[in-house]
Amino acid sequence: MCIYANLRPQGYYVYQYVDPRTQLPFYIGKGSRKRFLRHLFETADNTENIKKWCYIQGLRNKNLEPIIQILCDNMTQEEAYCLEESLIIKYGRADIDANGILTNICLGQRPPQAKWTDSRRASQGLRVKRMISERKIGGKYEDGYRRTQEAQQQRIQQGTHNLVGDNNPVKKLVAQGLHHWQTTYSNQARLTAGTHPSQQKSTCPHCNKTASIANIKRWHLEHCRLKQ
Repeated sequence: MCIYANLRPQGYYVYQYVDPRTQLPFYIGKGSRKRFLRHLFETADNTENIKKWCYIQGLRNKNLEPIIQILCDNMTQEEAYCLEESLIIKYGRADIDANGILTNICLGQRPPQAKWTDSRRASQGLRVKRMISERKIGGKYEDGYRRTQEAQQQRIQQGTHNLVGDNNPVKKLVAQGLHHWQTTYSNQARLTAGTHPSQQKSTCPHCNKTASIANIKRWHLEHCRLKQ
């Protein structure tokens, strides 16, 4: 069993992997829930950072394990990003920054954001205003919208629209008894039979709390405060 499995940092947090031989960090990360444990179970095929994976494997070849330390938790996501980036700058990245010791590749892992320049905002605003005005006066946007509506009404009157008559795919499934609300495994069928997971109760062996099977397995069992 992993010796760090009982660590339960709150919210977003920043963590570091430390070399037990030098007591210096070799990786800085940011995450939530059990993110800090994921690197211990990566393989050469699924890792996103081969340098970090090789470092951990080098320790394990010498019968050593990295030390995991939670530096700060219960932060907002932006606070965690900022702290992670500042620590990476402080220690430096090996083979990238001068005298760097970390296996990190990037300074931070913020998701990319669209760059909105003043000219782009202005052009987008003009485009929306033009669409609104042309719809009001019967321009090309209104003309296309009107033709679409007229075509739908015509198909409904002819009985060829997929929402009316014998061509309705939902009606066909219902007539054949194949609609997902009619099958044995549908929610409606299970609720009627009393076999839906939300109707099945389970009790926590640690605190005797009772809840639905789905909720207690997903949210409670692994996080029970009385679990040893």
